[in-house]
Amino acid sequence: MVYIKQRRSLLAASRWQFIGAVLLLVVAFGIAGHFDMESEQIEEERYCEMVKLFKEDKAAGIPANERRGWPEYRRGEITCQ
Repeated sequence: MVYIKQRRSLLAASRWQFIGAVLLLVVAFGIAGHFDMESEQIEEERYCEMVKLFKEDKAAGIPANERRGWPEYRRGEITCQ
């Protein structure tokens, strides 16, 4: 009996590896983008809290160099409620 060894096409194997690598990259960028967006939302919330503190101290008549929080330096970029 003669056994014939079947060859896998080198091109076919590399094609599947390429597809797998592309899928892996898409998933990795998706995860990174999700966490980036999440941290941006947290940063915006913190900014709005600090601006609110600054405005409260301003309304109370506290001098600018003694106020808590931050002045509204990102006006137009972030809208705080």
